[in-house]
Amino acid sequence: MSAGALDGIKVFEFANYVSGPYAGMLLSDLGAEVVKVESPDGGDPFRMWGKTDYNGTFGSMNDASQFVEVIEKRTGYKIGCVEEVAFQEGFITAEQLRELAEPLKKSGYGKYLISLLEQ
Repeated sequence: MSAGALDGIKVFEFANYVSGPYAGMLLSDLGAEVVKVESPDGGDPFRMWGKTDYNGTFGSMNDASQFVEVIEKRTGYKIGCVEEVAFQEGFITAEQLRELAEPLKKSGYGKYLISLLEQ
């Protein structure tokens, strides 16, 4: 497995609920070592939400992420890729896209950006 853009970086995640842990997951996907630090009196409060009337459990969030993955694999597009939209709409040049992709070239996202230049 090749090294990610954040290989060798250690991140301590102190966040709760969805957005913070999701950011931690993205950093991990880029190669960072993410250490989740939780409260000693119960951990992440989001884990309890499945035991109430709220349906946004870890399982449903995982289902949503798998849905995004399936859509991306089937279409060949990245969901929410602002660089792609900017390039296709003429807001940035091929050279500007290459400059944006260069620091990310070891990640799947960076490889995707570079592939846009090869089409």
